[in-house]
Amino acid sequence: MDKMSGTKEKIFKTSLRLFALKGYEGTSIKDITDDVGISKASLYNHYNSKECILESIFDTFGSESEISNGIEIYLGGLIDSGDCKEVLKITSSGFLENSQVEEIAYFWQIVEQEQFRSLRASEQLLSELNQMRDIHKIIFELMKVKNKISSRANIDLITIEYSYSVFTFFREYNLYKLHGKDTEIIIKKLNKFIDAFSEELERV
Repeated sequence: MDKMSGTKEKIFKTSLRLFALKGYEGTSIKDITDDVGISKASLYNHYNSKECILESIFDTFGSESEISNGIEIYLGGLIDSGDCKEVLKITSSGFLENSQVEEIAYFWQIVEQEQFRSLRASEQLLSELNQMRDIHKIIFELMKVKNKISSRANIDLITIEYSYSVFTFFREYNLYKLHGKDTEIIIKKLNKFIDAFSEELERV
């Protein structure tokens, strides 16, 4: 996005906001050009269609479900230095950090709205869930190896229970952020869930 011209960047950012707030189908080219203050011809100098703008948004903010090579070392260090509850709170808060940025919150609202119409949107949502689940599985496997949780713990089941719960908090957080609501409410709910989940893990 840094390489965009001034007008193209305005079109991009305006479309991102309007698609999130009004929906992709509910936003017309005229809505975008009126908001930016340009003609349709000027917009078409930069984007061939509304669909091209949406694709550009996914190209800019989308990501693949990839885990960095050093993640196990990082997570292992966290687990060595803290208890189960602390580790889960640190790692789960990391999934919310990007949503502090308004444009990221807009992007996730578009993903939510377009998941049943756009293959890119559904792939992005599944990619985020898969990445979250993979990271949590590594966390619980390391906890088991390092005797932070019982050797009898069913890692696959724990991972599913925890990941899908946190993913729901992640989506709820994005909705609160988008609509200007107090996201601290969601963070408190998440931390309360982690407290209860960690206590259950210790009893396994």
